[in-house]
Amino acid sequence: MNNFNQILLEAIKLALAGIAGGLIGARANDRFARIRDRDAGMANRRREFLVFMKSWRGDLERPRFGSGSEDAAPKIFLDGLLAWHGFVALICDDFTGESRIKFDELVAIVPKCYVHDKNKILKAMNDVIAYVEIRQNKRCDG
Repeated sequence: MNNFNQILLEAIKLALAGIAGGLIGARANDRFARIRDRDAGMANRRREFLVFMKSWRGDLERPRFGSGSEDAAPKIFLDGLLAWHGFVALICDDFTGESRIKFDELVAIVPKCYVHDKNKILKAMNDVIAYVEIRQNKRCDG
């Protein structure tokens, strides 16, 4: 009977170890999935932001012909500004620490640009685009 008790005790130990291993594995899998989903969401938001910025910039850079062509850039800039604020709000929390401070500094310049100074607008846009592109494949932890 003593041998049977030892076998039963070993079987219980193995079962408990299997259950504990399964729970630990499931928890680790969940944690890694959450990190992967967070990083994928961050990359998608930045990609959408960059698509918007490059499209908006391209619209400003595109030459205009005909009457009133000189007045088109300020209108395009002002029309895109509202959507731009939405895209900035969408990705700003993806930056933390020093990278957030730098991002906030760069995006603060864009809406302050004089609407008739197309070169300054484009430079501010290019600075934001370059910064987000550099950080796109990095985790922004500071």
